[in-house]
Amino acid sequence: MAVTKSLKPEKWIFYVGDDDGYWASLKSRFKLAHPKTIFGFRHIAANDFEPYQLLFLEILKKRPDILYLDFSFNLGPHLKLANLLKLENSLRSMPVVGLVDKKSKVEDSIFAGVDFTHVKCGEFHDVVFDPYVLAFPKAAGEAKFAKAQFHRDASLISDFRIGYMTPTTLHAEGDMMLEEGSIIELNTNIPKTLVPSRRYRVKSVDDKNLFYNYRYCYDLEFLFVDEPENEVEKAEDETIGLGEEQKAIIIKQAKENQKYAMAEYHGKLDKVKKNFYNWVMEQMSSSHPKKTKVMIVDEKLDFIGRVTQSLDSFPYTIRLQTRLSDDFYEIYHTRPDIIAMQFYDVEELKRQMEESYDKFTHNDGTPLSDEEIEEEKSKALSELKRQSESAALDLLSAIVKKVKSFEDYRPFIVLFSCENYESSTIQDSLKYPYVIANKSILKLSTVTELANAFQEKNDLKFDIYVENKIKELKASDPMKYSYLTPDDFTEKRYYISRQSTLSRANFRYPITLNSMSESELTFSCDLELRQDVYRLDFPVDMSLTVVPISEGVLREKDGKDFLYRALIHSVGEIEKKTVRKFVNEIFFSDLTEKRKAEMEAFKNLNEQEKQKRQEELEQEQSEAQEADGDNAAPQDGVIDAEVPTDVEEEEKDSE
Repeated sequence: MAVTKSLKPEKWIFYVGDDDGYWASLKSRFKLAHPKTIFGFRHIAANDFEPYQLLFLEILKKRPDILYLDFSFNLGPHLKLANLLKLENSLRSMPVVGLVDKKSKVEDSIFAGVDFTHVKCGEFHDVVFDPYVLAFPKAAGEAKFAKAQFHRDASLISDFRIGYMTPTTLHAEGDMMLEEGSIIELNTNIPKTLVPSRRYRVKSVDDKNLFYNYRYCYDLEFLFVDEPENEVEKAEDETIGLGEEQKAIIIKQAKENQKYAMAEYHGKLDKVKKNFYNWVMEQMSSSHPKKTKVMIVDEKLDFIGRVTQSLDSFPYTIRLQTRLSDDFYEIYHTRPDIIAMQFYDVEELKRQMEESYDKFTHNDGTPLSDEEIEEEKSKALSELKRQSESAALDLLSAIVKKVKSFEDYRPFIVLFSCENYESSTIQDSLKYPYVIANKSILKLSTVTELANAFQEKNDLKFDIYVENKIKELKASDPMKYSYLTPDDFTEKRYYISRQSTLSRANFRYPITLNSMSESELTFSCDLELRQDVYRLDFPVDMSLTVVPISEGVLREKDGKDFLYRALIHSVGEIEKKTVRKFVNEIFFSDLTEKRKAEMEAFKNLNEQEKQKRQEELEQEQSEAQEADGDNAAPQDGVIDAEVPTDVEEEEKDSE
């Protein structure tokens, strides 16, 4: 009996969750959509890996082409896993699809940073098509659905994250470039009874020292209460054309109204400010900021396998990377206090050396003795270490050069598995005193000990500074600074947990919709957007993922604006039907108008023929009466009847 050799999968699809039925349907849809492709499918149960970073390590090792994360199971850990995955440089090309069991869970998925979110239902086309467009753009093909061409103003909704609040400002992160000094509207979950206004003044904008995976961070000043309309200007507009006397009376009354409205406004403003200050002070007791940021750079991140607690449980912000980008964007962007790096992986070098074992022969091809083999292995390992050390030193030199170019930023750089160099040697060579060489392998416990020492040292340094400052000020003016305390030197901040709805906000920006099908749309605006997820509330609440408009081209210039293509997701069956109806109404509008015009023309022709026949009948009857006299019997008339109309049936069919 012949043995059939199994073919190696071309594309790997992973599903993390426990919905066997949905996963079975999803696999069959992949095969149906791409029958010539050999897929490898892997189902990982929701609880197979705990804590969640162990699953991250498994995905990192296997590197699937597309990953589905089912948020119907293990929601909290899966949200954290999604965040880890989307921050890792080596996995940026892997689309992550969030699956939710109801529309109300979409927001959780969006803020986890996944590329697409789909509501589990009977609709499967987009669930397969969307990530395929990102993972395999050439093989994805096109969604062959009716596409409506139109132009309509709309608002692109961009999600923001709020990191903390002070009594007068909030610190947020987002992808929109805001203009300093401008007034914006930001929709937040802060109760309107606490802060009635949704308007803020942009105090500052920056692109560094961020916590989330956004492009910018902002300090926004609360306006607290919207100022009343200018009654005088309003009255002046309304009194154009009136007599001077009547105009003067109206303007005078408007000034009185304005005076009263402003007094009421200032009273309300003072009250809101006071209440908000007290609220921030109360919330601070439950606020636990993570002051120290750590970035760990290791090609394999194997140390995670030895960690038994979740990474977010540590009192430090921990970021993981297998590699750094060429321009060290992640260092500039997040500004870690400690950068922990595996100088080189000794075990990996040994593995590479063992792989070359068969090369250890004499020049004439005869095998080496055991002693000779061990000697050759030692030489090979030494050469691999030398090459790795050279590459690691080059990388370290580039990092130090980069951080030196940043103003007021000097992180500690800790090198693990650095066997042949002392800290002082590297410090002197690079003229950078904040490098620590450690001969042991990278361990999270060692990193957290360093982070703890760093934080304690910084806290002590700050306490000494404040103590000396208070003494200095009290010495200069004892009366003025008699009640000064250390708390006066610390900004009152309420740090908001990423799990809290208070951390979520959104900003609207005007765009023009140009086309739409049930799966995708195009729009134009004057912003240079990146490939990211946005939202739209027309014709239904939906999410949009901006994808390249053509191969290798994210956007096209469209006059003064940019033209974008986006895939539609985060809709259930009901919303999907609404989108279809909207598209079809526009798509078939020309045909409907044509059929309507044809129907009207037919009816008019029918009426004309009936009228003509009636006139001919009356003429015949009149002539007959004249010939036969007054007593002649009238001729049989023609009975009017509705003519069957195939056009109506055709119109129904087209609908």
